[in-house]
Amino acid sequence: MHERYKPANVCIYCGETTASLSDEHVIPLCLNGTLVLPSASCPACAALTSADELEVARHMYGPLRLRDDFRSRRKKRRPESMAFQILDVAGVFREVNIPVRAMPVLIPVLILPKPGIVTGAAPHDRNPPMRLQLIESRPILEKEVLTKDEIERIKYSARVPWGALCRVLAKIAHSYTYAHFRGSGYQALLNPILLRKSGHLAHYVGGYDGEPLQHTIEVGITPIDNETYIYVNVLLMPRLPVYQIIAGRVTDIDELLRAFEGHKTDETRPYV
Repeated sequence: MHERYKPANVCIYCGETTASLSDEHVIPLCLNGTLVLPSASCPACAALTSADELEVARHMYGPLRLRDDFRSRRKKRRPESMAFQILDVAGVFREVNIPVRAMPVLIPVLILPKPGIVTGAAPHDRNPPMRLQLIESRPILEKEVLTKDEIERIKYSARVPWGALCRVLAKIAHSYTYAHFRGSGYQALLNPILLRKSGHLAHYVGGYDGEPLQHTIEVGITPIDNETYIYVNVLLMPRLPVYQIIAGRVTDIDELLRAFEGHKTDETRPYV
């Protein structure tokens, strides 16, 4: 079931009000998102954010989405099986078709440093230092389709578009912040990133090493260099790390709190 906020009636990315505005899934629908901010994105901005979501969903989590039947607007077009290359005992790859529900999956996990603004680093356009981990996720079936030995010899391929992933995280934080504070009491920081006018991804998007999250998304405020900022912590799915995004600079704390009280939901765990 989707939870719908009060409509924005403005593009939360560029400020457009005259164009036809589409609903914005805070966490993308393709990643099982259920929070919806209605009338929040113009066609041009929706094309930008959708392109990043598609790249992440297809190249990082495509097999997992298929096997575990994630939400999709095109479920009828999903394949029933996929071809895999398995290295046989003679050292030659052979192709086998595996039913989607029986596929073993490797989930790429991108480990990011804390946002640069949190650590005091200067903004930059370079790739941050990061690590890649692979998590094996096997299907839960009464009868295995492949032997353990065959699973260990499957050839996997994946692409990890870190820029697209960071922009998806920025989009989640930006839209979630707007849904709760309605642009009141803070200066939004992520619009230039989402509109491709800034490459300072690592300055605002990064890792998190605090307490475990109680919800999929948590929002709160934190002091940084004698200013107060809004942060959003995001857990895209179980077994992935929590990411932290600095979404806004607080300009009026009383106005911010009044807006928050009017729009909080069960998904919110405030630290204000």
